[in-house]
Amino acid sequence: MILHDRVTIIQRVQIEDDYGTPIWVDGPPRIVPAEVRPMTTDEPDTSVITTRYKLFLPTTEEGLTAQDKISWREQDFEVMGDYEPHLVGGRLHHVEVVVQRRQ
Repeated sequence: MILHDRVTIIQRVQIEDDYGTPIWVDGPPRIVPAEVRPMTTDEPDTSVITTRYKLFLPTTEEGLTAQDKISWREQDFEVMGDYEPHLVGGRLHHVEVVVQRRQ
């Protein structure tokens, strides 16, 4: 698999504010190689269009969650669920994750 695209990943962590309320904060952005493939587009009667992509990422990106942010080609995407590990010959080969953008 050739990872010829580049995506920016911002992993979010949950901390407590001064009053003990849990809040999500952004970690530092990381640019990583990826393969981005289109999946589906939903164009219902409403004005919101949802486009989904599947990202193929290197094994170093294990641990992505639905709270994390991803941007590609200056567009922001939501992570849909947790990552999916893919094994080849019993070893981790890459991870996949579905992302979506609403316009």
